[in-house]
Amino acid sequence: MRSRKAFAVMELIIWIALLVLSGFLIITMWTNFVSKAEPAAAEKLCEAFNAARAATQVEKAGFLKFNVIPDACKPIDLGAIPQKGYPETAEGAKANIAKLTTKCWDMYLKGTKPNIFASWGISGLSNAPCQTCYTFTLKKGIKFSMADLENYIMNTNYLVEDSSNRCALTDTGYSGGYCRQTCNSDEKEASSASTKRCLELGKNGKCCIQKDSKNECQNKGGICKVACDEMTEKPYIAAFGWKCPENQLCCVGSKDYYSYLDYIQFYGGSGAVAAPKEMNFVPLQQYAIAFVSPQDKRFTWDSVFKVTVTAAGAVAAGVFLTPMTGVAVATAGTYWVSQSAEKVKDYTSIIEIMPLEFVSTTCNLQPSAGGK
Repeated sequence: MRSRKAFAVMELIIWIALLVLSGFLIITMWTNFVSKAEPAAAEKLCEAFNAARAATQVEKAGFLKFNVIPDACKPIDLGAIPQKGYPETAEGAKANIAKLTTKCWDMYLKGTKPNIFASWGISGLSNAPCQTCYTFTLKKGIKFSMADLENYIMNTNYLVEDSSNRCALTDTGYSGGYCRQTCNSDEKEASSASTKRCLELGKNGKCCIQKDSKNECQNKGGICKVACDEMTEKPYIAAFGWKCPENQLCCVGSKDYYSYLDYIQFYGGSGAVAAPKEMNFVPLQQYAIAFVSPQDKRFTWDSVFKVTVTAAGAVAAGVFLTPMTGVAVATAGTYWVSQSAEKVKDYTSIIEIMPLEFVSTTCNLQPSAGGK
């Protein structure tokens, strides 16, 4: 009898050992696979697995959270920028960095999932959890200030909101079109699949689009005109995708425009951008763009902004003026942040831009799939 029990115990131990070994091998192979992924593939993997992790996150005791799906995000080293497709100038580098902030925002679900790292701790005793999206240096001869980058991301348009019902089925998904009981005289029904989309949106009627296939602008909420009203509209460049008949401009309401900063603040979750205000971008220095996701309800913003960098080249305390209100947001340490003062505590996430060596002093770096 004892020998049978001893055999059963030994068998159980062997199975546990095999299970642990299998898990170790799987994790090792997964880490190796992710670490070798090219930048574009790594971005897609990170976003897809973050969506799956957010959907399957387990919560215990009302505040403890756990992720059951492995991490697929890694720091993506881009080398010296601007990347291919951008002018090798300061303007090209600023445009490249601005785009990277939005891609980092996208990879972490546009800030729509608070505490995406399922981390927990007592506010004030630990910094907010974060992961590095990108690291980079600047190409030789390129220099600019943080104020220059601040001005670029605040005042450069990134996208235009499609203010239609987005019922028309296109090659890239649903975009443009309006659900109406009867299409207007200059419109036609898009397709039966598009009309079905109206029902899915809770709207009765047909999905109507312009009869003129060149009038993509009006399908998405713009108006094709010879000249735009400078007080309420901005012309949307046709090369970006919203086309009008010949010799007409696609005029879109100013409220439907999103700058790079607007995109992070308002498109998806409520976000912010934080960086050392007096930082200068110079060649050879390595920089990072990181995503910060505070622990919900157990986090105070003082635990981030109280940090003071004392190393050589320390940055001065500063403020950031928002494009929406112009309200200066005072910080308690080395950062400016992008939002109005009354909304500071409403952020779900932050995009940080700073020298790589400072990232670990401003947030709690989480383990990554790339092993870094």
